[in-house]
Amino acid sequence: MTGRKRILFVDDEPNVLEGLRRSLSRMRKQWDMVLVNGGREALDLLSTDHFDAVVSDMKMPEMNGAELLTEIGMLYPHMVRFVLSGQPDDETIIKAVRCSHQYLSKPCNTGKLCESLARALTLVDLLPEIGLRGKVVGPGNLPCLPEILDEFCSELKGGSLETVDLASIASRDPGLAVKMLHLANSSYFGSLSLISTVGKAVDIIGRHTLAKLVKQGDIFSAYTREAVKMHGLREKVERSVRYGEYSVFVARQMGLEKDLEECAYALGLLIDVGEFLLISIYPEKSLESITQEQALTMDSIEAERKLYGVSHDEVGACFLGLPGLPDMLVDAIRYHHCPEAVEHENRLLTCVCAAEGLYRELVLGEKDWLESGSPGATLPDVRDGFRQWSDQAASGREEMATV
Repeated sequence: MTGRKRILFVDDEPNVLEGLRRSLSRMRKQWDMVLVNGGREALDLLSTDHFDAVVSDMKMPEMNGAELLTEIGMLYPHMVRFVLSGQPDDETIIKAVRCSHQYLSKPCNTGKLCESLARALTLVDLLPEIGLRGKVVGPGNLPCLPEILDEFCSELKGGSLETVDLASIASRDPGLAVKMLHLANSSYFGSLSLISTVGKAVDIIGRHTLAKLVKQGDIFSAYTREAVKMHGLREKVERSVRYGEYSVFVARQMGLEKDLEECAYALGLLIDVGEFLLISIYPEKSLESITQEQALTMDSIEAERKLYGVSHDEVGACFLGLPGLPDMLVDAIRYHHCPEAVEHENRLLTCVCAAEGLYRELVLGEKDWLESGSPGATLPDVRDGFRQWSDQAASGREEMATV
């Protein structure tokens, strides 16, 4: 649903609303903006008018921001939900995590607010079908493998204040990794830079806050064991971990900076997050339902579009971009099956495209991936370096073992 976007701003302080009205005046050509005084007035308006996004204060009388955004998430799950509020305490963090996509602290730079909203609305437009949009944007989390979530929760109950073991566990499951990055990249924790690695994310959140979040019961969820077996999820998670390892391997071979090398693992781990999300949303559907005759005439992305109406690349980019994860990660996920569409150099995209080739050759036993016609194989850096990387990865595992 493209076109002129409608955004609802909610605050109980008239001075704040007036300040927003003035500071956002330059966006009137792009957005229709409505400002209302309180949650009840917002819900009354939403019952008759369509909006694409809501930006709400948290501490309001009668109905607070968490209550309002929770209600909106249930009734209008397609809407982007932002919190714009003061510095939160632990209780506010826990409430806001459950109902919002992003938390921006007051006072908030107008440019930052506009940029964040515009980015989120652009990503939501990747999902044209309103039903699917509501399921991706609405309430819920990406489930984890049950045994890894159990291990994570057990580690949290330990007495140690260290987070290294928690980070190691979270780095083995896309669902846990996504939630760590979501939390760490919000203004809840006051980070001055975007966080792209699971280890740094866990350090910023801290064991104490994670333990409180787990006690809420619905911050994390697990696939049913039936779903794990039906969809081969354990094998898919293992593939994601291997993608992360191979992405780091390629980053090292390319001589990338340490921070990009660390980002490469998170990207590899999350590259197929849209596939996991589609499975959790539509557990009864499976790509295996595409007939053999159809499968011969279409690639996996075409098959996904036939089955779901959208590809996992688009779903993954929307899901990860809404919480404000770094653009470099989100764009690599969005374009890893069509890297030629990227307008700016993205070296992480090179890493993950090469990682897919390494996985296919070294794990699946496929030959001559470079000549397979895979879009990732067309990237100049991949074509130049892949054969050497493949030989090095096949002949020695010492670098892989230190990922």
